[in-house]
Amino acid sequence: MKVVIPCAGWGTRMYPVSKTLPKELLPIVNKPILTYVIEECIENNIEEYIIIVNPYKLYIYEQYFKNDFPDLKVKFVIQNEMTGWVDAIVLCEYYLKEPFALILPDNLFINDGSMLKKMIDMHKEKGCSIMAVSIPNGDPRKYGLVRHDNYKMLEFVEKPEVAPSNLAHNGWDIFTPKLFEIVKRMEGEENMKATNTFNQLIQEEGMYVCEYKGEWLDTGNPKGFVDSFMKLVDRELLDSSN
Repeated sequence: MKVVIPCAGWGTRMYPVSKTLPKELLPIVNKPILTYVIEECIENNIEEYIIIVNPYKLYIYEQYFKNDFPDLKVKFVIQNEMTGWVDAIVLCEYYLKEPFALILPDNLFINDGSMLKKMIDMHKEKGCSIMAVSIPNGDPRKYGLVRHDNYKMLEFVEKPEVAPSNLAHNGWDIFTPKLFEIVKRMEGEENMKATNTFNQLIQEEGMYVCEYKGEWLDTGNPKGFVDSFMKLVDRELLDSSN
């Protein structure tokens, strides 16, 4: 399986520090955020890595992979306009003829095993696209939520007034190539495109949710970054001392 990791955004929630270093490469404890994601992918035998970057970040990521993961098979795809993951994924269609993982690298998961392994196992069982979900901290209505029947998706709703469940999309997915056919028909703003894409996938192919019951860490904002650091510090320092 291949993985697509969008890293093209400017990381404005982490300004001013992300003006100097891409937010995906900011260190939490003893390694960059992106390294946690890459290590989980390696553990799950991901064969190829498609990294979406903007042209100003390309050299930084080339050096990162050259120095830290020289043996990985990596392709870089350039996104010139920061219009979100739906538009970004279309740029990768040429490389994606089989099911693939999409990982938004702000999101890390601890205390319930590998998020990616759970998704891959469910995809093998169900044979369709998989959305990873978690119970968020705080009001779930601030997130994209799923209505489901025993984890079979019935509807995806972005930030609803009335929550259909407490399971929120956590930024990791597995998609079949059917995604590209559907995305090309979508119009509107990014959030609406994503919502309509998910709901069309549900109708045309079927889609399941895979719940992570451990902790969901959002590293993409200052408070979440600090909280993630505190939750990872003991584990990482213990591992490095062994």
